[in-house]
Amino acid sequence: MKRMGPLFKNIWKGRNRLYIYGLLVTVLFSLLYILEPPFFRFLELRFYDAILRENPIEKPATDIVIVDIDERSLQAVGQWPWPRHIVARLFDEINAQKPSAIGVDLLFAEADHRSLNGASHDIKEIYGASPRVNPTVPGNMSGDALLARTLSTGPFVLARKFFFNGEAFTSKECVFQPLSVVLLGTADFHSENQPFYKASGVVCNLPILDAAVASTGFINASFDIDGLMRRIPLIMRYEAGSSGGSYFPSLVLATLMKQKKLRQVFVKVTSSGEPYEILLGNTVIPVDDRGNMLIHYRDREKACPHVSALDILSGRPGNISLQGKIVFVGTSATGLGERTITPVHPFLPGVDIHATAAQNILQANFVKRPPWISGLELS
Repeated sequence: MKRMGPLFKNIWKGRNRLYIYGLLVTVLFSLLYILEPPFFRFLELRFYDAILRENPIEKPATDIVIVDIDERSLQAVGQWPWPRHIVARLFDEINAQKPSAIGVDLLFAEADHRSLNGASHDIKEIYGASPRVNPTVPGNMSGDALLARTLSTGPFVLARKFFFNGEAFTSKECVFQPLSVVLLGTADFHSENQPFYKASGVVCNLPILDAAVASTGFINASFDIDGLMRRIPLIMRYEAGSSGGSYFPSLVLATLMKQKKLRQVFVKVTSSGEPYEILLGNTVIPVDDRGNMLIHYRDREKACPHVSALDILSGRPGNISLQGKIVFVGTSATGLGERTITPVHPFLPGVDIHATAAQNILQANFVKRPPWISGLELS
């Protein structure tokens, strides 16, 4: 029996050593989680991407159509930027099909001083037919004035872009349409520790264009440390001075509000002021503490349908109807707009990302990260 003593001691020492190693590993991973070094975050993102790719959206997109200023449109009409009277013609043709909302993923920050006197000839040269010109429109009206007139007649939502990191540039005479936010919860939302990204500058459209619409939305993106876009901000802060409030919607949110005829959103916050839900009508949108919504990307075959801007201008949209649909106007052409790397698609055009995010909200098809997940991950 005495001989068994050293054996039990060795086993006990081995167990102690195992417990110590296990404790050290637990402490190490806990520190990695708390400190979140780049490589640890990178692995977490890759794991998230794998899960996302294995759980694609099955329901096809039917409520949204993308009008694409594609390569074929540029070859026929000419390089971008197009004369404003041609853009106005495109928007007129879209609006004539009576969509419920039209989000424009384009910026018109520079003036177009060309008059309409040459517009009829330009359009006849391109399309082989004279344009339908309103006889009440004077021939010396600028392209910008004509575009503003078109925008005022439909459910258009224009874009703008915010700047950060101390860039205080702001377009002259910006026309602001702040977001009406109703807060739910006990948090002091007007303290210095407010959520949402806070911008330091903004680029707007020409005042004559922004003043012609009731809604605008920012087109900023939110990228992770590996350069991929997995989430999109829905609300940002910007001090617009005497022009109005501090909160502004994204192009996605503003376009959906236009479609639903909503004038305000509700933001549910915790006692610490961290928002985690945006209430858009009857839809509850999960967001993080910066107002970012995770995007549930879909397969190509289930993506939002595209129609070429050239086909719209030529009156040949095919079998794609815009009536009652949400329309996003943007470009997939190389060198125009933003082409973003996502977990599912390489180099996805920005307009497709806006459309996908809007479709997520319409179908309540969200990627959710519960608030208690941090504790679960740590355990």
